[in-house]
Amino acid sequence: MTTNTSTGQQSVLAASHGLPSCWASPSTSLVPVTYSSVAVCLLSRFCKSFFDSAATLAVYITATRIIIAIFAFLVAAFLVDCALKPRYPHSLPRVGYGDSLLATLRNWLGYVFHFNEWVDEGYNKFSKHNRAFVVPSAASRPQEIVVPRNQTAWMLDLPDHVLSAHAAHDDVLYTDYNFLFDAHSHTRAYAAKHGLPPLPPRGSASEHHDRKQSPVDEDFHARVIHRNLARHLPGLLPAIEDKVMLAVDAAFGTDGDAGEDGWRTVTLWDAWIAMVPPIINLLLVGPDACQDASLMSTYVKFADTVVTNSFLLSMFPKSLHPLVGRLASIPNRRLWRRTHNYLEPLIKERVQRLMTEAPSTTAGKETPLVSEDYITWHIRMALAEGRFAELDPVAISKRLLPIEFAAIHTTVITGFFVMIDLLTSDPAFIQGIREEVQSVRSSDPDVVASGHWTKSSLARLWRTDSAIRESQRHSHFATSLVKRKVIAPGGITNAAEGWHVPYGGLLMLDLAGTHHDPDLYANPDAYDAFRYARQREALESSASHGDTTEKEHQPAKTAAQITADAMRGLKLGMVTTSDSHLAFGHGRHACPGRFFVAHKLKMFLAYLLTNYDIKPLEERPKTMWVGQTIIPPLAVKVEVRRRKTQA
Repeated sequence: MTTNTSTGQQSVLAASHGLPSCWASPSTSLVPVTYSSVAVCLLSRFCKSFFDSAATLAVYITATRIIIAIFAFLVAAFLVDCALKPRYPHSLPRVGYGDSLLATLRNWLGYVFHFNEWVDEGYNKFSKHNRAFVVPSAASRPQEIVVPRNQTAWMLDLPDHVLSAHAAHDDVLYTDYNFLFDAHSHTRAYAAKHGLPPLPPRGSASEHHDRKQSPVDEDFHARVIHRNLARHLPGLLPAIEDKVMLAVDAAFGTDGDAGEDGWRTVTLWDAWIAMVPPIINLLLVGPDACQDASLMSTYVKFADTVVTNSFLLSMFPKSLHPLVGRLASIPNRRLWRRTHNYLEPLIKERVQRLMTEAPSTTAGKETPLVSEDYITWHIRMALAEGRFAELDPVAISKRLLPIEFAAIHTTVITGFFVMIDLLTSDPAFIQGIREEVQSVRSSDPDVVASGHWTKSSLARLWRTDSAIRESQRHSHFATSLVKRKVIAPGGITNAAEGWHVPYGGLLMLDLAGTHHDPDLYANPDAYDAFRYARQREALESSASHGDTTEKEHQPAKTAAQITADAMRGLKLGMVTTSDSHLAFGHGRHACPGRFFVAHKLKMFLAYLLTNYDIKPLEERPKTMWVGQTIIPPLAVKVEVRRRKTQA
């Protein structure tokens, strides 16, 4: 189309004012001018001008100036973060370098290597005198208030809409980036796609208090575990034991792959990281998927990535998390996609069967349609509560991620340190465990008949249980495992001391100080594998009616006294939490998988120690603390040999 003197032409000419004219009048040009030619001309002029300007700026932009600009930007971001963080009363004592601007910067750097020392200092100075104190935290998080042991009940009894465990875990683990799942966004998108009524706004009153009635439940996966794991665990013990035996043999070897003298060298951490994931996933993704080595390796890599990302994000100002978090979580998304591609067909088939088929009956006994595992429990509960968005394979595969992270890391590091503790202490402890295992297996009629451990027979392994619980106490891997975030808009006030914490404040219980308090534990820095077993054995002995001279002069215990002794004995078991034993947390948010952890660790120890000799370690390997978490000695190697006399 040729040009003329219309208003449209005048607009184009006006737009090009100030640039060398790209518009040639028809009276002076032999070639008709088109809009496209004008656009090309203007674009070329703009690009030339842009690159000329960039060349001019490049003269002034140097590496030093770029570094200074980035540093200034980071400082500004940190200052903004500081201004937005909750402020605590000056009446609360503090540890660290102080509260000034320079001290705050030093605290952020010191957090990496001195956090554990600061908390220990505060425990002895303040917690022992029933006073709370403030400890510096990572740069992206507010400082934390360490609540003394005598105020544990006050902290844990506050309702979740006032003091939230879920919100605290979200902050510490950066769940928005690490675990890739926003239940609100997912449910809202599902409702829009399927023409369902729109959801109420995020944070509305309908989401508070009763998660079962709320249209969106961020903790749905945790409720699935709470409701189903303990109920189904006894029936799964034979399958778990079979998996444990195969896993131990694969990790520690058999006679066929040993040297001439029967000994072989095993990297202890690698052995545990190979043994644990298949056992965990027997209960999470089922008996077939848990055998896939690639899937198990992917879940381990995902757990490692969460740890790395959490530390990285803790060192960046929160205002940069939308950028840094999305970049850091690229590996998380890649690893999740790999697990999702594997699990999606399995999940779809499981949903279809549970929705359409009825269980069959054989010899008067109902035969399950599918395996009992997290995927099955998740689907059943979603159907029962009408949460159809939770039936999406994307939702299920992403809900598995935080469970995998928590289960793999806590079990591996606990089992690893149990072995470190046993191999650097009195060899009589290992022999005592072997004797106990052989005694229970040979005397329990159910075990003799079936060849498998039962819930009741595992409960009789007091020494094994004690060795694990004592290792949890002695070789803790985190400064604190009990944290709460203030989410009440008006904050909370501590009645005992009178201090007030605004919205967003973080509270914690000191696991490390409590577990090594000489007022609570005799010789607390020593590993005494049978510390709790001896107490239970003493209680059982006092409950029995022997013929010793001492007992002849004592009145027989009443049934109520015998029951009370039995209850005291149960409280010494590794799954029992208290304000003086916080390895599994405490209160209503204590770890729901601790019974599973206890059973599988007992099976691991029972089979490993009765079927293998392991040379003691000459000295305890050194560990290092980074922030609130320990870095275990991953390179520790042990010498193992298959025993001639096996259980």
